[in-house]
Amino acid sequence: CEGKEHLLEWNTISEHNNDYFLIESSADVENFNVEKEVPGIGNSTTGRNYNVSISNNRAETIYYRLSQIDIDGTKKILRMTSITTPCVSDVDVFVQDTHLRINSESRLLNVTITSLSGQIIHDWSASSTAQSTIIRLPKQLAPGSYIVRVTAENDVSSHHINIHD
Repeated sequence: CEGKEHLLEWNTISEHNNDYFLIESSADVENFNVEKEVPGIGNSTTGRNYNVSISNNRAETIYYRLSQIDIDGTKKILRMTSITTPCVSDVDVFVQDTHLRINSESRLLNVTITSLSGQIIHDWSASSTAQSTIIRLPKQLAPGSYIVRVTAENDVSSHHINIHD
């Protein structure tokens, strides 16, 4: 997994008092490190495309958080996304109606569902005697996109899921 580059892209429609964009990374959606600061335009009525390339030598899912910092220092979190380096995990996660199906060789699993902004929605442990574990999704889970983080013995993996009506 050496020499991998993660390309992050975003655009603006307009900018008002925009000092810079802040790119932060995390392996656990809780502890973020500053990766890069990208200068903003300040004030503009026209849009602009931005991109930044970040070196990654870690064999895991990395969460990137994009924030916009105003000239007065006000910080607004705009978006969070994840990129999984291909050489990561043997854990697969699938949504099946009102359940999560987790395929793993591990018999003990810790599973956390977080919103894309990093808020923990649900956290639980599961054990199984089979290669596949079925977990009922929380009833209060609204339609949208979520991150499922699975810790299976020494293997940690993260998966993006979408919940539909």
